[in-house]
Order: sequence, then structure tokens, then C-alpha cells
Amino acid sequence: MEIKKLNIKSVEFYRERETDYGVVYDWNVLDANGNRYSYTSRSKDDPKVVEGEGTYEVHEMESNIKKWYKIKPYKKKNYSGGSYKKRTPEEESSIATQVAQECAIRFVGDVSPNLDKQEPLNAIIKACYLWLKHKDGYRGSNALRRAVEMVKLFPKLGEKKSADLFAYADLMYKQSDPNNFKK
Repeated sequence: MEIKKLNIKSVEFYRERETDYGVVYDWNVLDANGNRYSYTSRSKDDPKVVEGEGTYEVHEMESNIKKWYKIKPYKKKNYSGGSYKKRTPEEESSIATQVAQECAIRFVGDVSPNLDKQEPLNAIIKACYLWLKHKDGYRGSNALRRAVEMVKLFPKLGEKKSADLFAYADLMYKQSDPNNFKK
């Protein structure tokens, strides 16, 4: 596959055909340099390849008989897991609260079922939230989640306290700093 800027001179309907995925429409496309392409669309009334300049993915196809080129409109891929939308401070706080609640519940339920009265659940939620607010969102939340697992695996001297949780969280956060991976 190659990304190319093309000046399309003509787009002509060729045929309608049935596939395993439903009906598709094939188009013959000619660019300003005389190169021929085929384009397949799910819509006969609204093809995405149109006359004029545009950016296209060009795929070289080959069979026993011939070689041909298929094109489709180029869409820049967003690898962030979907379309990126800047979050408001309120949304960031909401997400931090949810992660803090999750980690506190797991810490209290899985790690410290015999937690003494000095560290009630709400206090641990608040401590997790405050820790997260001073960290990079995604990296911080993952560090805190891993820290809960660390406290389960490696309790210090048989005690499982929230201080251990934050010590491990700080360790996980520092180890995952992108600056550590620069050459």
C-alpha cells in the first residue's frame, strides 16, 4: 500500500456485485497521468472517490492473469484508541476519582481485609485521588493499579498499609517515565 496525491479526471460506474458482505459497487477511475484504478464502494449514490485532487491509498493487486491498482480515500489513522478529545478538568477529576475508588476497594478488599479503624475506605479513596492528581493521568492510574498488585505480592513485614501502596505506586510511576527510555 502506498499513499499518493492524485488528480482524478474521471470516475465511471462499472458494475454492481454481490459479496459475502452485501452489495458493493465497482468504479473505474482515471487520473490526470492516464493511470487506471478500481474503486469499490458500499454506496452507488455517494462514492468517496471523486474528480479532482485528493489523497488516496493505492493498493497493488495481482492475479495469475493481470496486475491492477485499487484505490480508496486516505484517512489518517488515529492510534490513540479512538478520536482524541481534550478532557475538561472536571472530566479529569471524575476519572481520577473512579480510579481512586477502584484501587481503594481492591486494596481494602483484596489486600487488607483486616484493615484497622485508622484507614477507613473513604480516607484511602481520598489519598489515592490526591496521589493521582499530581501524576500524568494514564500512566499514574496504571501505576496505582500495579501498586495494589505489588502490595498483595510483597507486603513489608506482613503488614499491608496504604504507605506501602503509595511507595510502590511511586516506584511504578518512576519506572514507566518515558524519559527513562531515551537513548
